[in-house]
Amino acid sequence: MTPNRYNTRVVAFLCLTFCLLAHGTMHKYGLRLQNALGFSKLLILCAIALSGLLCLAGVPGFAVRDGYETPRNFEWGTMWEGSGTGVNAFVTGLYSVIW
Repeated sequence: MTPNRYNTRVVAFLCLTFCLLAHGTMHKYGLRLQNALGFSKLLILCAIALSGLLCLAGVPGFAVRDGYETPRNFEWGTMWEGSGTGVNAFVTGLYSVIW
């Protein structure tokens, strides 16, 4: 089934209804579910960050495969490529850090 406008809205409605019912009728278990999902999200983000660090360290299993261009994110000449220096970029950065 390909996702379209109506499929995604029905799934979103069902997810929100489930969350509403879980917190409305079983507050204790709803909070446990929310905490478990949040903790699993943190574990996934830590695994992603760790795999990036292992790739930078040169661990063979985490190296960039042949046929792909090696990223140059940490070279000084390309680190700030595409960044803006205007007031709008500064304010947007501050707002993003605050929230």
